[in-house]
Amino acid sequence: MAVPLEKFVQQLEDSGILSGDTIKDFIPPKASPTDAEELARELVRQRKMTKYQAEEVYRGKAKSLVLGNYVLMEKIGAVAWDKSSRPGIGSWSGLWLSKCCRLQ
Repeated sequence: MAVPLEKFVQQLEDSGILSGDTIKDFIPPKASPTDAEELARELVRQRKMTKYQAEEVYRGKAKSLVLGNYVLMEKIGAVAWDKSSRPGIGSWSGLWLSKCCRLQ
């Protein structure tokens, strides 16, 4: 399902992944992306965000990329832990290792 361009931009602004000034360089009147996907591709091409970040924002998960003063850059691994390996401990599915950078 396509994400409206306005919603994609709003998620970027609300999350703090990119500054408002940076975003303004990629939207009208300075640029004219036709949709959120095109904007995301251009931001990745210009190295303003990673492909992983663009995919997460497109999925509506922009805020999950920000952890305190850090922004997740890439998913570099994932682990799962089931009950059989550690009796009495619930399973973890969706815990991942990530490369981060500090927010300015």
